[in-house]
Amino acid sequence: MRNLSLSGLLVFLLLTACTPKVDTALIKLDAQNFIENFLNEINQGHSGAIEAMFVPDSSSVLIMPGFGRKDHSSLKVVLDAFYRHYQQPEFHLDELQIYIVEKSDALLWFSAMLSFDYESEGFDGSMDGIPFSGLIRKSEGGKLQFMQLHLSLAVPH
Repeated sequence: MRNLSLSGLLVFLLLTACTPKVDTALIKLDAQNFIENFLNEINQGHSGAIEAMFVPDSSSVLIMPGFGRKDHSSLKVVLDAFYRHYQQPEFHLDELQIYIVEKSDALLWFSAMLSFDYESEGFDGSMDGIPFSGLIRKSEGGKLQFMQLHLSLAVPH
């Protein structure tokens, strides 16, 4: 029994020593930069760059009942509707939290609150406390992409 315990301990120590150490601070910083870049692309109206930040998957569905459509829509349709309602958008990131779901750093979950300044139909507006969360996947090549994203905005009247 004693030999079995020592063998188990030896295997555990070898596996622990061979497991690559993950720099969680660097992973979280990369994710924060990715999220900030996403918001900057929205602020600048770069729809193509925004679309490239999502995992390419034909089964992705976006629902946008507040923008006059009650059905499932593509990301391009959502972005077009967004820019019709909000001119000169300016998102600001607050209270960002990032969690590593997989220790291999391949999957991250984040949660944040946003503030948002905009113009709509000639009026300036702002919103605070906007919930923003999602899943980010890191590909084997190191590229970060959104797998899932949730952003709740009121539609200006």
